[in-house]
Amino acid sequence: MITKDLKNAWVCTLNNCGYIYLPSKGDKHQHIPPNTPFEALPETWTCPNCGNPKKNFKRLKDLVEEK
Repeated sequence: MITKDLKNAWVCTLNNCGYIYLPSKGDKHQHIPPNTPFEALPETWTCPNCGNPKKNFKRLKDLVEEK
């Protein structure tokens, strides 16, 4: 069973990155506070690991359902 936190998680789609944005944690490196939904992130937000733009993230739940 996927927890509520993982249902709201988004995954970086760049090969081999694997970064998962969890709204409950936010992104301290880019000053995004905890409990910030992915949809509320600025369009200029990028993956903290690889710099992939926000538009290239996919919802984890959707990726799991595809398989």
